Amino acid sequence: MQSTEKISVWEQLRIACTKPRQYKKLLNLKKWKVAIFTLLLGLVITLLGPVMDLAGFAVSVGGPKNFVMNRLPAFELKDGQLTLDHAVDFNLGAIHISADSSKKNVGKDDFDEKYSDEIHFSKNNMAIKTSVMGQTVTKNFNTMKNVTFTNQDMANLLPLVYFMVFVALLFVYGGVILQYLFYCLLISWLVSLNMRTRNQPMAFGKIFQMSIYARVPCELIGTIGLTAGISFFTGIIWIMIGYMVSYQLMMMGLMEKKAKE
Repeated sequence: MQSTEKISVWEQLRIACTKPRQYKKLLNLKKWKVAIFTLLLGLVITLLGPVMDLAGFAVSVGGPKNFVMNRLPAFELKDGQLTLDHAVDFNLGAIHISADSSKKNVGKDDFDEKYSDEIHFSKNNMAIKTSVMGQTVTKNFNTMKNVTFTNQDMANLLPLVYFMVFVALLFVYGGVILQYLFYCLLISWLVSLNMRTRNQPMAFGKIFQMSIYARVPCELIGTIGLTAGISFFTGIIWIMIGYMVSYQLMMMGLMEKKAKE
């Protein structure tokens, strides 16, 4: 048997995706190696998902500055009111954005359930829905009567925007890892119950460690599918398939381990 001490991150990934019956090799890895694998996996998911979305959008519009100066309609926020040459409606990565100065106000009724993150602009205010904070926020422009803001002002702020995007991606990265571990925890709980009913109890820590690897294939497939814009990967059917596949991969690994013992 290959020494678990010599199993590289790449080999861990290969076993996780293609060799579930060899999951037992991964159970004796040191905790810090499993932690590093999880952090790197979270980075890969973030790069394949949100970062790829942003990069694709930037390329499609000819770069951020060209987007602000030439693709966005000419706009001006002045004396507490927003005016635009024409209305716009588009997606920036996973964020849905619309702006229409012919509308006097926007609010919760303008949000669409199919989007988790949205920003809407009207003549007198803006409304934001964010999945990170789990709430909606409305900002009235009449509190900004001394502010004048145009396309050129936005272009001048792009360096700050880049920094804010970087900080936001760090939070997204943390959220990806926490969500991933939550899914693993749920799968581990189900597998643990199954093992007890079989009178084959196993330390929950070992089950949880195995779930980190069993979740990898579906997580990568789902992330790539979302980035490709395939709506199937946003539905409850895919979520259930992901749980069932991860569960079965774990059971294959555990049954093989028990058989060897």
